[in-house]
Amino acid sequence: MIPDVPLNLLSISKFLTENKEPIFFSALFLSVLGGVFVAWSDVIKKIFVFGFMVAIVFPTQDIHFFVDVHYLGVSSSRGLYITAADLFLVSLALGTLLEYGRRRPKLWFRGAAPYLVYMGVAALSLTNMFSYPPKGFVNPAYAYGVFELWNIIKGFLVLWVMVNFIKSGREVRMLLVSFMLIIAIQVLAVLHQQYILHSYHRARGTVGHSNSLAMFVGMLMPVILVLMLSQKKGGVLPWILVVLFMGGMTIMVKTVARAGLMSMAISCTVALALLVFHVRRLHKVRIAVLILIMGLGGTFVLHRFWGTIMARFTTQSREAEASSRSRMALLKIGWEIAQKNILIGNGINSFPIEVTIEPKYHKNRAEQHNLYLLTLCEVGIIGLLAFLAVVGRVFQMAWRLYRQNLSPPLKILSIGLACGMLHVLIQSFFEFIFRAVFISYMFWTLAAMIIACSYMLEAQVTRMHRARMALARRMAVMRRESPERLPQYAMSADVTTRNLKG
Repeated sequence: MIPDVPLNLLSISKFLTENKEPIFFSALFLSVLGGVFVAWSDVIKKIFVFGFMVAIVFPTQDIHFFVDVHYLGVSSSRGLYITAADLFLVSLALGTLLEYGRRRPKLWFRGAAPYLVYMGVAALSLTNMFSYPPKGFVNPAYAYGVFELWNIIKGFLVLWVMVNFIKSGREVRMLLVSFMLIIAIQVLAVLHQQYILHSYHRARGTVGHSNSLAMFVGMLMPVILVLMLSQKKGGVLPWILVVLFMGGMTIMVKTVARAGLMSMAISCTVALALLVFHVRRLHKVRIAVLILIMGLGGTFVLHRFWGTIMARFTTQSREAEASSRSRMALLKIGWEIAQKNILIGNGINSFPIEVTIEPKYHKNRAEQHNLYLLTLCEVGIIGLLAFLAVVGRVFQMAWRLYRQNLSPPLKILSIGLACGMLHVLIQSFFEFIFRAVFISYMFWTLAAMIIACSYMLEAQVTRMHRARMALARRMAVMRRESPERLPQYAMSADVTTRNLKG
């Protein structure tokens, strides 16, 4: 028996493994059935969206096929993984299509075109991969590309489902509450690991890896920050947000993820600057008090873990020094591999294969810790530009939301969401874990919120325009119904003007 694992848990795990096929098809049937209920009721749809968000927090619950356990990279690239979040996603996607009779879903949305180009280039790149298993691999080379292409398609589904789900401020508030709960769950998980399990290593939360936790929590921190500082009313909500922000900052420090900490510092600083200097009607006294409290709390946290942090950021830690050397070597290797097929790449998810089959790269771990160079290697310059075009289109919409003054809540929200995405993009210069499905799902959820908010702003402008047109028509009717009074008003106005001039 595996040490410290109860026999009953091992028995349950063995049962699930031996019966994963019937369990999977049963779960898929229930997901399809759930899609019918989602189409029938908006309340049920919200329950399924909440279930999707909860499933993201616990990404290790999955059913997988064709897995090569020796394949390096994120686990979702080693086989065909179907997570609990995917089952909720199936229900939501099917329900969105079936509700056509009640409301018309957006089959096409802003940002869809570059994403489809990115998806198409990823599929085309599979033609550059072997049709047989390379030495040391279980599956044919192209199968690993299919695994990652499957994740890219699911990311598009997340974007499409969430854009169609968010219709008003109610759905936005629901997602914001779920973000707050995610921070709370991760804080509780880290406390459980340290004080119950007595694990004093780098914090990993519910996601299983410290760097993954840093990216997962880090992208939500700017959202919590702007919500905390933009609350005009009193009550307990601002202080709940203070506790959540301090808890999130603490577990970010406990991850000791160098890229994650730097990314959080940059993204939160940008969010704070945009909020304080370009948003009106903020409660200045409360902001000053909250910043003071955060400063004191942050000083305590940094003092408490200063030795651990400096060991990671300097050469005092052998693990950190070896990691830095390896990453620098992999940057050079990545550029060499990218030049083999610079246009459409060597195949999505092919980097570990390329490093493994080349003898001169054998001494290096086959994980490219730079998402953009990794994308260039695998889908070429066209695929990389398509991916950046998706992100750029979302940031363009966020900028328009930020520049408008018609809806201050949307302006504030766009700051937090865009800076949350910025955190992921900065940390991805040093990591490849964006490809972990729970990271990409949350990233595309933030992007979908920005897209949906742009539609909400557009609808608000349309309603105002219609209201003005209706008012103008009523005024015109009033003038036609009482024409004899119009000259008097006009004459009175002319006399008043002459008197003012005089």
